[in-house]
Amino acid sequence: TPPTPVGVFEIGPAMLRSDGKAICFGGTGLTAIYDPATDSWTQGPSLPTDPGSAIAPNGLLTLSDAPGVTQTNGRMLVTAGSLAKEITSSGPDYYSQKLQVCQYDSVAGTIVALTDQPPSSVTSQDTWTSRFLLLPTGQILLSTQQAQVYIYTPPASEGSYQAAWKPV
Repeated sequence: TPPTPVGVFEIGPAMLRSDGKAICFGGTGLTAIYDPATDSWTQGPSLPTDPGSAIAPNGLLTLSDAPGVTQTNGRMLVTAGSLAKEITSSGPDYYSQKLQVCQYDSVAGTIVALTDQPPSSVTSQDTWTSRFLLLPTGQILLSTQQAQVYIYTPPASEGSYQAAWKPV
């Protein structure tokens, strides 16, 4: 049986890849890749499965007003979460809660949840409260409108900046 449709009206980020294509993260856990050279769209990789939400469209983690950041190694981080539903005076409202940090690798064509997630005080938050900031060190700061921030250091094994990525 097909999943019950839900009205997810928020989206995730759209980011430029090092090859000049753009990846657009939809609010439903699906992505699309735009190639300006051919003016065409293709389906991108899906977000990881969401075991915590029975209402998640496509059974995937979702990105409601979620941020993204491009790392100096070319990989991208986004925050995703379990889809939650709240009944308001204007009807149902859907949002992503219990955020997880996921990494997109355009070379491998995959999106995976990081194995080293921020502390539970951060991951208990909704995705729309999160913000990324790329630091000059190559580390990434994550805040969630709390007094505490989290700093992610990409593993050295993932590489770093490549001169070919420099804009001309």
